[in-house]
Amino acid sequence: LDEIIERYSPRIYGLLYRLTGSPEVAEDYLQETFLRVVRTIERYEHVGRFEAWLFRIAANLARDHARQRRRNRTVA
Repeated sequence: LDEIIERYSPRIYGLLYRLTGSPEVAEDYLQETFLRVVRTIERYEHVGRFEAWLFRIAANLARDHARQRRRNRTVA
């Protein structure tokens, strides 16, 4: 896990920062990305690239964040 974190953190953080526009949210989602990897690694199928799976987890977190922000704006 340490090797994965060290190798991918800068790029995943960059993606999350670009998608969320917030360094704090990007850092939170970076941590959540790796938590989800730990929780779901047994379901990972070795078809395709691990990197793509990892980045998809991060992008989905950012997408969920964007949906939540839109929903909160329309409710308020």
